[in-house]
Formats: sequence, structure tokens, C-alpha cells
Amino acid sequence: KVVVFEQSIPLRLSYYALVEHDTEAHSTSSGVASRGDVQAVPVWDPLCQCLTGIITVSDIIEVLKYGHKTNTLKEIMDKHSIASWRSLVSQLRRNPSLVDSLMQANVPGVKAAALQAEAQRNDNSKFTCDDDDGQDEEEVISLGPDSTLYEACTMLQNYRIQWIPVLDAASQTCLGVMTHLEVLRYLVSEFREERRLFDQSIKSLGIGTFKFNGEKIISARPDTLLCDIIDSLIENHVSCVPIVDKNNRPITVYSAANITTPTAKSSIDMCMTLPVSYFLNIPTNGLGSGNSSDSEDNNNSIGANATSERVPQLFTCSCDETLQEIFVKFAETQVHRLISVDANGAIDGIVSLSDLLSYFLEREFESI
Repeated sequence: KVVVFEQSIPLRLSYYALVEHDTEAHSTSSGVASRGDVQAVPVWDPLCQCLTGIITVSDIIEVLKYGHKTNTLKEIMDKHSIASWRSLVSQLRRNPSLVDSLMQANVPGVKAAALQAEAQRNDNSKFTCDDDDGQDEEEVISLGPDSTLYEACTMLQNYRIQWIPVLDAASQTCLGVMTHLEVLRYLVSEFREERRLFDQSIKSLGIGTFKFNGEKIISARPDTLLCDIIDSLIENHVSCVPIVDKNNRPITVYSAANITTPTAKSSIDMCMTLPVSYFLNIPTNGLGSGNSSDSEDNNNSIGANATSERVPQLFTCSCDETLQEIFVKFAETQVHRLISVDANGAIDGIVSLSDLLSYFLEREFESI
């Protein structure tokens, strides 16, 4: 089925709807292949009978970040719909001077919207100029049913996104959502390439992000607060943060998709100041957090009583593994990234589906 949200639903409802459908995707499918299936939902305007965009877990993460930073998260989640929040951010992106007048009018969440608008102005790749009034508009990025796989991969890479809705232009019906995982499934089943390429290591092919290349690998400890994890995701433009022990060995991964982890004991508003171990069901005791023994025992208790039963599994690889081995691991695990570890088990890099697609797109471009 294709899940679609009306743009008038409140942000809090959209968050819990993502949680509900993500949980359903997990509980009704078998094996690892079903994980993280619902992380993006097309948004529908019933008045104009058209798709106005897509709401993703990344959008929710931005609301959480700026709402928490300005202490206005609860009122934003309760008083704004998907459409009204996007409209407010859009206004402030085009005209920052509106902040004072909107605050005087008691519009909820203005400070948070202003921060998000400022961040968007600094990253204008998602916006295009409207020829009629010179104002920037968020582009509705989509594919048609006859679009090629190459077009889909190119758009995923160029726009730095993980999901693109597939639309029937005539009826404006959303037929589905194209993702990196869908591309991988096709490549694994249909792709044929010279054997020599697949026998080479990902290190020699330059696939992935690695410390030995001088690239920064973002990681965190189990006692890191959720609000700090969310800051890392946004500020570093990454989709996951590996959680490591005192020896820099990965324990698990907190990804953008984990934001939909159900939190029955606490509202999402209250969860921002809890340690990430609470959501990943991992103890911090004995992991060398640097806290006192009392604090470690407390965090261990929190981890043991975490409300999530879906603990993210850790899937690792080595930079010396061949491209064929990496393909097989992605196909078997259906995850978006593998954590690379060295001989001591310490994290030394990350290999993502996006890295694989980028590599093959570059090869295709070079062959033209």
C-alpha cells in the first residue's frame, strides 16, 4: 500500500502516524528485509488535488531540533499542521524581517521556524526561484512511471535525498516511493558487470568514508543525549551516528529512522533530554562512559527498561572486503549503511548505499 498524509494534519499526528506505519511495516513482515520501510510519506492537498511534497523522518528531526532549542517543541507539534509549519518556515526564509510581527501576532513557534529558515537559506539546493514573484519555492521532486533507473539514481544523488515519490502526472496519483533500497534490490538481481571490478576491495575502488582518507567519522557514546544526537545528524549532514564504547568499538547505530521509535513512557517532547541508550535498549554500565558508578547504574537501568523492542542491529564490514562481498551484505541485511571496523574492532569508516550509487553513476558518466 501507499501511505499518503493530508497536509492539514497536525505535526504531532504526522509523527505518530509515521511511528504507527513504521511499526506496522516491521510487525507484518518477516526478517530484516522489512526494516525502515516507512520513513517518508507523500503529502496531499485535497483542495487542489495534487501532491505538495513529502514528509520524512528528516523533517521531523528538524522540527525536534529547533523546537527543543527554543523550548517551543510542544506548541509546534500541537498547534501546527504540516502545511502551516512549512508555510511559516517558507515565509521566514524569504523575509526574515517578519519575525517580530509574527511574534506579536502570537504565531506559535516563530523562533524555531526562524532558525530552520536560516539553515535553509544556507543550503538552498532544495529550492528554486519562482519566475512570477521572484520568491523561492520548495521544489516537489518526483519521478514518472516511465522514468529510467539512471534518472532516479541521479536525482537521489543530486538532491541528496533518500526517497522520491513516483507520480502519475495525469491523475496526480502517487504510485509509490523510490528509495536507495529499491535500486539496490534491482542491481543485486539484474546487474551484470565485469568480474574484475567485483573482485576489487572497496578501499581500492574508493567507495565509502574512511578515517585513513582524512575524512571525519561522527560517533557518540551511549550516554549522549538524544538532542545532541539530533544536532549531529543535522549539522554534519549525515543519516546515522554510530554509538561506540570507550575503545571506539561500535555497539549499535542511531539513524534518522530511529526517531520513529515508539516512546510509550514519555512524550517525544520529554525524550529529547534522555540518553540515546534509552531508545536503543543498550546498557551504558561497563562501557566506559566516564560517569560515576551511580550514573552508570542509572543509565544501565534506563537502557534495560527502554520502551523500544526494535533494537537496531549492527552490521559491519572491512575496507578490504570486495565489492561483491559488500553487495551481498547490503542485499542480505537491507540496511542503508555498513560500519567499517579495523583489526581491533574499532570503527574506521562507513559505507552507505549512497556511496555505492555514487560510484556506479560516476562510472556511467565516465563511459559516456
